Amino acid sequence: MPNILDKDVRGIGHGLMGMTWTDTPTPIDTALEVMKKSIEVAKGHPVTWNGGEFYGPPEHNSLHLLKAYFTRYPEDVDKVILCIKGGMNLQTFKPDGSYEGLSASVDKCNAILDGVKKIDQFEQARRDPNVSPTEIIENLARLEEEGKIGALSLSEVGEKTIREAAEAAKELGTKISSVEVEFSMASTDILHNGVARACADYNIPIYAYSPIGRGLLSGKIRSKEDARGIAKVSPRLQDENIAENLKLVAEVEKLATKKDCTPAQIAIGWVKHHSNWNGLPAIIPIPGASSVKRVEENLNDSITLSDEDMNHLQDVINKIEIQGGRYPESHSAYNWG
Repeated sequence: MPNILDKDVRGIGHGLMGMTWTDTPTPIDTALEVMKKSIEVAKGHPVTWNGGEFYGPPEHNSLHLLKAYFTRYPEDVDKVILCIKGGMNLQTFKPDGSYEGLSASVDKCNAILDGVKKIDQFEQARRDPNVSPTEIIENLARLEEEGKIGALSLSEVGEKTIREAAEAAKELGTKISSVEVEFSMASTDILHNGVARACADYNIPIYAYSPIGRGLLSGKIRSKEDARGIAKVSPRLQDENIAENLKLVAEVEKLATKKDCTPAQIAIGWVKHHSNWNGLPAIIPIPGASSVKRVEENLNDSITLSDEDMNHLQDVINKIEIQGGRYPESHSAYNWG
């Protein structure tokens, strides 16, 4: 099992974004039922929950769900590794890696949580290009020393940043507890851009967000009209690209039929298979789920792929070039920061 903060955790985590940062937020009682189910399917192992200060409006984001959940179920505090993204100026939506910016973000998150649960891991959602990786780590380490966060992490960063940050953390007597990046059959960048290699070299676990390609690999999005939330602006789901990208989906669907599971389970299983495989670090997919049914589907870690399955999927990935970027140009300035 993957190890996070010296705890063996469930091999698939739970992304909370889709319950608050979406067209129609999940009703609070339903959201708490969904979160409870993700703990139940973990069968006694801690499960990682990934949320954000900006996942939804200031009055209803991930932190509000978490406050409600742990107020109702205080007995579940130690069953969850909580990773929160922040460090963004919510007026300009630009990253602020200064101590003042990061501290203000953490303070806001902790104020909403109101003591019901500690932030086990905190990561700046995007790297501030005006602050060096070493300075960002120094600022996060200061918050760690102050007891405001349990551990420091990074998000959407490149190889160079990871290596400099890891060395800086070592000098300070701490470490990077995780790196969160996009990874799926439709986004294999980390296998080629040095990110996975750097994490392996420093024994840093990876949280793989969007393991289903923002819904593309589930087979449920056949046109841009089917997309919801932030997926609606994904270049890969626009009319000029989606027809070509559905060729990959068709192959995933064929394998899902063969293995009597869903395409989403194949996509998540593909990501999970890479964990500690062929020299890679621990990799934990964190699919979203906003219904009990979806939790039972996406967090089901009984779906395993054979070497034959993986070789077949790799052949497919090699032959089909995904059309469209991960984000619109206007959202891409901080990619692999």
